[in-house]
Amino acid sequence: MVLRGLLSKWPPAVAIAAQALVFGAAHFDPVRGAGNIGLIMVLAAVGGVLGVAAYHFRRIVPTMIAHAIINAVAMAVVLAR
Repeated sequence: MVLRGLLSKWPPAVAIAAQALVFGAAHFDPVRGAGNIGLIMVLAAVGGVLGVAAYHFRRIVPTMIAHAIINAVAMAVVLAR
């Protein structure tokens, strides 16, 4: 939804990059402080891939499913420790 709004104002590459940064920043954990930098960078890259997919498919559902799968894998890793 953020991507759609940004696409109305910016070219696709800029809009996708901006929404990827927002996606990464949305996962910031204030408790971890600067320890989040690596995680934010990785999740911004994931947000970029999901943004490209959303732009390509012109639908949000495939990227929502991909996001849910990524979250499920992350939770499985955390809970398996």
